[in-house]
Amino acid sequence: MDKSERLTIVKKAGFVSLSRLINLLGLLLTTIMLARYLSKPEFASYDQLWLIYNTFSPVLSFAFTSSVYFFGTRENAGKYITAMLLFLTLAGFILTFSLFLLRFEIAKFLNNPQFYNEFFKFAPFFLFSLPSLILDAILVLKNEF
Repeated sequence: MDKSERLTIVKKAGFVSLSRLINLLGLLLTTIMLARYLSKPEFASYDQLWLIYNTFSPVLSFAFTSSVYFFGTRENAGKYITAMLLFLTLAGFILTFSLFLLRFEIAKFLNNPQFYNEFFKFAPFFLFSLPSLILDAILVLKNEF
């Protein structure tokens, strides 16, 4: 690996790190704004939904990002990446549907009767966030940024 190629890798890693930092800052600003404008029960539902997402997300995305770097350089990389995105989309749908079916039990467990009413506002996030977990790995691998 020569110096120019290594510099490119450093730039790519820097862009990914910067995008994650911007994402975290955006999440912080969103949380601050929602704490100001939502009522306490609505904000509690939002916060508890993040608790659920942060519990399931690492489990469902375990090793997918690393595997994109490994299998994405092979001949059938396009098929593999497509299959991975479809799998994560399906996992997001299954998680969203499971939480929809269990929303009353989750509301009882969390002692938050508003949770099952507020679930519909946040449900699309579960569906679309899981497939996006590997996008930064795909962009780095394919030199698309």
